[in-house]
Amino acid sequence: STAKYGLYAARHSVMTCVSGYMTDILKEKHNIPAEVLPNIVNTKAFCGAKKTKDPAHFRLTTVSALRPGKCMEDALQALKLLREQHPEKSFLYTIVGDGQEEAFYKKTASELGLNDIVSFVGRKTESEIAEILSQTDALLMASDIETFGIPAVEALAAGVPVISTRCKGPESFLNDDCAEFCNVRDPKDMEDAILRMAARSDTLDEAKIRAAAKPFDSVAVAEHAVQIYREALENTK
Repeated sequence: STAKYGLYAARHSVMTCVSGYMTDILKEKHNIPAEVLPNIVNTKAFCGAKKTKDPAHFRLTTVSALRPGKCMEDALQALKLLREQHPEKSFLYTIVGDGQEEAFYKKTASELGLNDIVSFVGRKTESEIAEILSQTDALLMASDIETFGIPAVEALAAGVPVISTRCKGPESFLNDDCAEFCNVRDPKDMEDAILRMAARSDTLDEAKIRAAAKPFDSVAVAEHAVQIYREALENTK
């Protein structure tokens, strides 16, 4: 009896994942169809006006738990390359978050001679992150794999473009209007992506950047969820 109802539920259910990367894995490895239902992001908290740019510096920010897989040592290596190979350009890097890799990242920044341009500001509230993003020229994501990438959506909502590794999840919603990509675990390629973004950041359309976050606000995701529930109910008839 239990198996009978369990099988019925399985046959009349709709599987969802937060990104196309995950639905592809389910389909390719397990032959399980699934639909994308992304995470809800409180985009309204980040929709304030951006602060005036500081022409003397290009300001980068990472918002992340400081844990394995976030690969911020690669971002720090990219900053070292930028300093060595482009001394005429000035970059400032703010790292928001805490976690088990914090001491390692701080030691790496010190060993690379970056303490004057890298700031570890710890964990911040949503409103504090919004304030930091309002003064940021680009968000930097260095992860090896991300299933989704909430900080990237928060940055887009704030009108901030994203520099991201090709870490799966963010690739489903970042595009040429709002992002530059680089290879995973490749500081040199990340350096090149940062330079490309710095060169064109003044020409980006802020409205298009903010619009890229719209599909992840509560209304859009709720409407999508309702549609998926309706499809699941239709399958029971």
